[in-house]
Amino acid sequence: MLKKEFGSGCLKKNYHFKITMAKLKSTDKFLCSKIVKVDDATVERIIKSKKYLVKGMIIGKDNVENLSLSFDEQNGFKYNDVNFYENKSTAIFAIKNILNGKEIVEMCMVKTFRIKDSISVSLYYLPNGSVFNSCLIARYCMHKTNEHKNSDGKVIEKGVCHMHKASEKYFEYAFKKYRKNEKEFVTKLQSPDAIEKPNIKSEEQLVQEAMKEFNIKCGREIEAYSEVKQKKRSYWINGKEYKGQSDKTIVENMGEAMEQC
Repeated sequence: MLKKEFGSGCLKKNYHFKITMAKLKSTDKFLCSKIVKVDDATVERIIKSKKYLVKGMIIGKDNVENLSLSFDEQNGFKYNDVNFYENKSTAIFAIKNILNGKEIVEMCMVKTFRIKDSISVSLYYLPNGSVFNSCLIARYCMHKTNEHKNSDGKVIEKGVCHMHKASEKYFEYAFKKYRKNEKEFVTKLQSPDAIEKPNIKSEEQLVQEAMKEFNIKCGREIEAYSEVKQKKRSYWINGKEYKGQSDKTIVENMGEAMEQC
């Protein structure tokens, strides 16, 4: 079981964007494949923080013109900037906060699933920037064919818009009930307890409210460049090795880019 405690999922100095634009094994439904425990403070931070669409990234000679587009092309998703009306619309975002007096940069992802009579817009956390450890934080959804039942027995009728939200309480509930079956446990973590949003009547309104809740706005975009490739105990600049940690890695430059946006 992979557990991520308070603040431990932030990008490390040796972060490389290749771990974010990786190809997933399966994209059939939701995107979680591991059991990840996220504390309530992280859930709130990921939801409320300003999101910055990640575009060009360069580390030394490694580069990608558009991180979200490259990720989408590898996984059969659709890149539409921040238009999440279409099925499989997906984008990668960065956020920045001060935690315990230290600046941290984290990454998250938004994806739309749309089938007949159903739509959902999901916000995922990418611990350490890795899509392989992605975990659901929140999801707006509305499905006309089936109801949803919370862990306390409350039923949300079919056709009623609602927002699922991860929590430590729900994780403990799922752990006690499904811990002996890892596959079922992971599945249940993708549908945490939900809150009704009865005033949302259309799919267009659902998408708009999800963007508002997740603090996503058009125009917040960053690009980041660094000559530094940070290793665990040393860093490299143009093929030359230096001991220690650099103050100018891609992560620091991503933080500066968010300041300027």
